[in-house]
Amino acid sequence: MNITDVTNKLKEKGYRLTPQRLAIIHAFMESMTPLSVHEVWQCVQTSYTDISLDTIYRNLATMVKLDLLHSIASVGKAGARFEFEWGRHHHHHIVCVRCGAVLCLDYCPIDPAFVSMVKQQGFDLVRHDIELFGLCEACKAKEGELGHV
Repeated sequence: MNITDVTNKLKEKGYRLTPQRLAIIHAFMESMTPLSVHEVWQCVQTSYTDISLDTIYRNLATMVKLDLLHSIASVGKAGARFEFEWGRHHHHHIVCVRCGAVLCLDYCPIDPAFVSMVKQQGFDLVRHDIELFGLCEACKAKEGELGHV
């Protein structure tokens, strides 16, 4: 997915391409990891110092609704993280319960037999999310340093 794909989808759905909205899109395009609302806000504030958190929240909600962004459940004060969904390969995530770091897992345990079971129940599977929670290497190391293994 590139920025043209994203902006075209927004235009098709009748959304304006404000400078702030474009800055939010660029923040995701430039990030190698999923971003929290606060991280997006910090990125965009470098160019738009007066942008509000409310503007960030509204834009992220719009992009989730349009299936451009995917929300990843997280823990702690950072809350959910977001990443571009559109055009990416299907994957899942592991989230650190201590620091909230998110890593992509390029694996999906949902097999055709499971999808068949869902269909037998009268449902068409449109999406699924599997998020695993654990401790990342850095947080495990901190626990070890403190003697709390």
